[in-house]
Amino acid sequence: LPSTIEPLRFTASLFVGKYAAWLSTHPKQLEPLLPYLADGLSISKCARASALAIRELCEVISLGEAVLQLYDQVCGKLELQDEMEILEGVCKVVKPHEVGFYLERLVRPLGARFEVLMQKPETSMNSKHIIAEVDRLTVVVRFLPLDGGSVVDLMQSMWALLEKAGERFPSEPSVAEKICRLHKHALRRAGYSSYGPVIPSLISLIVKSFKSTRQSPYVYLASIVITEYPQYPQPLMEMLVALCETAFAFLQGLADMVRHPDVVEELFYCMGRMLKHCAEPLLKASDLTTALARCAVVGMELQHREANRACLHFLERLISQNQANQQFMGYIQDLGPSIVQACMRVCMGDFPSYYLDGTNGTISGVLFALRNGYQNLFLIWSTDALAAAPAKPRQEFLAQLQSEVDRQRFDFGVRSFASACNRYRKLGGAANSQHQK
Repeated sequence: LPSTIEPLRFTASLFVGKYAAWLSTHPKQLEPLLPYLADGLSISKCARASALAIRELCEVISLGEAVLQLYDQVCGKLELQDEMEILEGVCKVVKPHEVGFYLERLVRPLGARFEVLMQKPETSMNSKHIIAEVDRLTVVVRFLPLDGGSVVDLMQSMWALLEKAGERFPSEPSVAEKICRLHKHALRRAGYSSYGPVIPSLISLIVKSFKSTRQSPYVYLASIVITEYPQYPQPLMEMLVALCETAFAFLQGLADMVRHPDVVEELFYCMGRMLKHCAEPLLKASDLTTALARCAVVGMELQHREANRACLHFLERLISQNQANQQFMGYIQDLGPSIVQACMRVCMGDFPSYYLDGTNGTISGVLFALRNGYQNLFLIWSTDALAAAPAKPRQEFLAQLQSEVDRQRFDFGVRSFASACNRYRKLGGAANSQHQK
């Protein structure tokens, strides 16, 4: 195999990985290849290919102690992504009866390094090192064949260090993102029966961390908890109330939402998941639901694709819930005019039009849900909202809104109306001063 010409060595290393299945039945051919790949890790332009090949070999060949020793030698010396490939391979070769041994070998030094990092003064700490340790722990949780109880024990042993790491770097989204990603994989890997008792502690961590850092990954983690554990409606609702109190404290208007679009995005996707998996507690909290809907209407003005869509996603789900729950229809009757007004302004080009039609959070979806649930009121709201639209497109669109068309034709009508308004704007045919403003 080529050793001195780096591009050739890179390609040859990739070939070794792709032939892992064949090599599993030809162990003699494998013997000289492991040292070749190990040496390639010390060559910067070949390390990535060598690490990938080692992981692919581990997926079909039990390399055991050899690859564990290799990982011990390279830990902290390679690019983190390359190291993660090897660590994943180490975890994948482990047999169930070997888990305890490998857990000790991998996690004990990791925990010791993590603790040393946390003891350093803040002036000498680097978030990059914290992120690396959290990433290593995440790989262990994901790929080592742990049972639910072992995952819980591992997370509880690292809980204080993880919480302290988030507190030490409150203004760094990457630290919060990595910590939340670890918790996500842990709760999914452990399963409901094992991780259920940990959920109250996790909810407390989410609320406390979001309040102190205002980092959106904690809201994302809250949405994962809602999705995986909807059996806890009361704790989930208490969590949402606390998250909203924190968010509303610094999201006072459009300018604040522009500064924190990531929080807006995760907040409304989180609320949408609550409506999908555990809607009743949120719908009963009328003041909170109304405040969220009003905030979502303001968020439709954001020039941020995903934050904008999250607001639409929440509104569409909320309106659909009201159709299925007659006792809650008063919410939308109060908010309907402002929702329709904002949707029509998107179509007329006054607000950003990232998602006009389609599914899971679009202007068409919101309008279609309103038409189905509040047809007479919807026509009144639409007539008022379209007063500033060009005359001909307005008349054609209102005619369609009054007809009983399916969703596909409704989407087409929304697109056509938006296109017509766009043409009028380009031609300078704005209908009146309000629309121009």
